[in-house]
Amino acid sequence: EVTNSVNSRGLTMVTPVLDIILQIFPPTDLALLEGIFFTLLNRLGDESETDEALIHIACILSRLAVTNLAYFLEMLVKYGKERCGNEDVLFDRLVYVWTEKAYASSSSLKRKILCVGLILTLDTKHPSIISRMDCIGDFLLEVANEFKLPNSLDNINVAEEWHEGEDVDDYACIHSQGEEDPEAVRRSRLWSADPVNKAQVVGMIQERVASGAFPLNNDEFKERFKLLSS
Repeated sequence: EVTNSVNSRGLTMVTPVLDIILQIFPPTDLALLEGIFFTLLNRLGDESETDEALIHIACILSRLAVTNLAYFLEMLVKYGKERCGNEDVLFDRLVYVWTEKAYASSSSLKRKILCVGLILTLDTKHPSIISRMDCIGDFLLEVANEFKLPNSLDNINVAEEWHEGEDVDDYACIHSQGEEDPEAVRRSRLWSADPVNKAQVVGMIQERVASGAFPLNNDEFKERFKLLSS
């Protein structure tokens, strides 16, 4: 299984492909990929993994939450009980990577995937999420400012965002020597259909505040939310 056989650098090359697979894979059949998700969770807990690899893992888990939130929670609970003895230990590590390591990435696309996925996890009302609302809320209110404008991701290069600094000349441009590149067109269509790119982060947060899923537990959060909504 490839996610288990590559090093940290290799993992960052595999996860963009897995992200695409999750966008087109039937949401009801995600259990077929459980082995891959369990491998990623194993590596999530590995202190020797690079920050870049951890960010990529968190992005895949966030994509899973976007694709099928119920399965995302079910899978985490199952892994937590089977491998950690206590699911809260897993959630602690996941939330830490999700909220702290994201700042190490220069990628707007990754930060938005992480933000959207984390907003959706609030809907689960899982105790391990609720108990960590201070760090989750701080992250969401911080990152959401980047996406206040509806077109905040319109001008980014998808390939460059995923591969951050690598040579992506083979597939980064829509046109190649004046001719349309079929692979680039396919990626562009996938990009346009991606619900993450259509998501309005501020609106999603406002909905969770209104429903009580995102409690503004202190005056600082209330003030930051007010500024975000203005």
